[in-house]
Amino acid sequence: MGHGAQPALLGRHGAAHHALHGRGRAPRRPGRRDRRRGDGGGRHTRGTHGEQRRRRRLVPAAAGPLAPPRRHRGGARRGRRAVRGAVGGANRAAARPHRARTRCRHGACRAARRARDARGRLPGPHVEGVVVTTTRLLARQVRYEFLAFRRNPAAAFFTFFFPLIFLVVFNLIFGNDTISIPGGETNTSTFYIPAIAAFSIINACYTGLAMSISFARDQGQLKRVAGTPLPKGAYLGAKVLFMTIIGIILVAVVTAFGAVFYSVEVPTGTLPAFLLTLAVGAAAFAMLGLAMTAFIPNAEAAPAVVNAVILPLLFISDVFIPLRDNAPAWLGLVGDLFPVKHLSLASQAAFNPFEEGSGLRLGHLGVMALWGVGGAVVALWRFRWEPRR
Repeated sequence: MGHGAQPALLGRHGAAHHALHGRGRAPRRPGRRDRRRGDGGGRHTRGTHGEQRRRRRLVPAAAGPLAPPRRHRGGARRGRRAVRGAVGGANRAAARPHRARTRCRHGACRAARRARDARGRLPGPHVEGVVVTTTRLLARQVRYEFLAFRRNPAAAFFTFFFPLIFLVVFNLIFGNDTISIPGGETNTSTFYIPAIAAFSIINACYTGLAMSISFARDQGQLKRVAGTPLPKGAYLGAKVLFMTIIGIILVAVVTAFGAVFYSVEVPTGTLPAFLLTLAVGAAAFAMLGLAMTAFIPNAEAAPAVVNAVILPLLFISDVFIPLRDNAPAWLGLVGDLFPVKHLSLASQAAFNPFEEGSGLRLGHLGVMALWGVGGAVVALWRFRWEPRR
């Protein structure tokens, strides 16, 4: 060891059969091997006759008259044993067979005993339901997703800043215009607040989820997670739940921004319908995001594939531009086929100042639910945990 150390030269070792130093001249065998078994000590091998005699000796005698006491060579009796037998009137070996000394060999009495517990002297297992364990793992994984999101401040900043950019730009361009909505006319700011809120849900649950899973798969994270005891459903569920939370936070930020800077009234009577719309939309677009990962070949192609699908739909689905009478009829029919327009219209109904009911649009929610079920089926069928080679 040390700087510039040279390899050791050939030492003064003899042949392979020569002993090393410190053990004498003659080569010896190492003393750490298994020791030989001792001999039988001059005893004979056990036979069947000896075993039969032993069994006869172990069986207790039947109760009856006292057998004549055993005499010694000199004709004298064993005094104490004889007296005890005479006083008791019966053979104590027969009266107390459990006092007889028995020896079980080769597992003869092992079956009569209770089986040993492999967990003896250990505390009992903590038995929990599968639902409780999965829920705990899901909550822990959501916490890890939050920590990873917080450690990337640039991505977190643009995630929350991106919808606000669209809100400010569209209000600068169309803010002074009025728009026709069911029940009357209102300013464009009232239209863009729910529209950008719908875009926030789509951006988090669809775009963000599809791109993050694609990058994690190409980096080998999904493959490593699949080889751990963590359930796959808990891992994917944590990602979906975390992105849903991010989408809801974005909706709150956009709504507060519109109320402060554009004097948009936040609905109170239709707030439950608006929250239900956001929940159904988040679940549907999360399933579509998982399904889209099956068609993304690698991480480099993820932004192009995801945006190529969602950006045209945002322009023809009353999100970026309010399509009314000035748009071709076929363009509106194409937008009706996809869930983006239904999420936008259901959100706008909750922000409609002329709404007299609950603001719930079951038709739009049903279309989004069907798309969510279809996305879940495709995700179960085509989802990959390993990168494509």
